[in-house]
Amino acid sequence: MVARNPGVAAELERLAGVGARWLLLLLWCLVLPASAAPKAPEEGLDYDVVEPSAKRGGPGADGRVEVAEFFWYQCPHCNALTALIEPWAQRQRERVRFVRLPLALNSAYAAQDRLYFALEELGLVERLHATVFQAIHEDGVKLKTVGQMAEFLRDEGVPRARFEKAMRSPRVRAGVARARDLASHYLIAEVPTLLVDGRYLTSAGHVGGSQADAIAVVEWLVRRVEEERRAGRR
Repeated sequence: MVARNPGVAAELERLAGVGARWLLLLLWCLVLPASAAPKAPEEGLDYDVVEPSAKRGGPGADGRVEVAEFFWYQCPHCNALTALIEPWAQRQRERVRFVRLPLALNSAYAAQDRLYFALEELGLVERLHATVFQAIHEDGVKLKTVGQMAEFLRDEGVPRARFEKAMRSPRVRAGVARARDLASHYLIAEVPTLLVDGRYLTSAGHVGGSQADAIAVVEWLVRRVEEERRAGRR
């Protein structure tokens, strides 16, 4: 009769316990109700299907899916979204073409729309876009008039004359007109609002107020567009 090795016996008992725990976990997963599984976003609730504009939607020359953000510098919700969507857009840049469309919902702040396109004209969006949000919402800087903007940007190293010239640029005026035209076409009544492939609209308001959930819906819609294109439906 072979004597029982106490060390081996203890190890076998330990492994048996681990196996039992995994078996219980597996059984628990099998009996989970269907409602416990992640639910796909629902049309008409989490996002809306909209009539695409001729100026938006469809694959660009690089084949990426366009995600456009309607935003307003004065909007605190837009400020909150920026901290989330900018890193997301960077991570997705190989498959997503992220564009920003300024839309001041109060005409008294209309110059802020030109401010964004002026930064674009000067090649300063990547450096100063988030800085503008921070100045307004964290530092209490007033950026309502062109003069206030010029003073602020001077402190950021942008000569006043250069900025004011950009604000008068035909391309800046055209950018503002284009953004307004798209906002009118898509009946944008709140910001931030996210437009995917020119066909799908979503926002935090669609998903109970969560900016993170809105980005999750955008991610799902991007995958949907990619699948449609692979299937030749778009």
